[in-house]
Amino acid sequence: MNWLKLATIILSIYILFESFCAMAKMPGGLIHFCHKIKYVLAFSSSLVFIYYAVSVKTNIEWQWLLFGSAGTIALFVWPRTVHRFRTFAKALDEFEGGYL
Repeated sequence: MNWLKLATIILSIYILFESFCAMAKMPGGLIHFCHKIKYVLAFSSSLVFIYYAVSVKTNIEWQWLLFGSAGTIALFVWPRTVHRFRTFAKALDEFEGGYL
């Protein structure tokens, strides 16, 4: 397994995690329907990226295409990660402020 396949798998696992968390926390209703569909498609795309990176013998051009596509979707879900870290840092500051 080369580094490009490994990077694609790591990005795809990250997309799986972020998409699943986003879908689970999103409230129901038609107002959030399009947002849920975006995360469902990101989730399913990352599964396909993992499948092709692991099991299908592809040439280097296809590996770059998979990596680029996974990277694009990873940038799509990146704001969720930033929001999670900021919320965690704020909660940690409040926790430390209450006990110091």
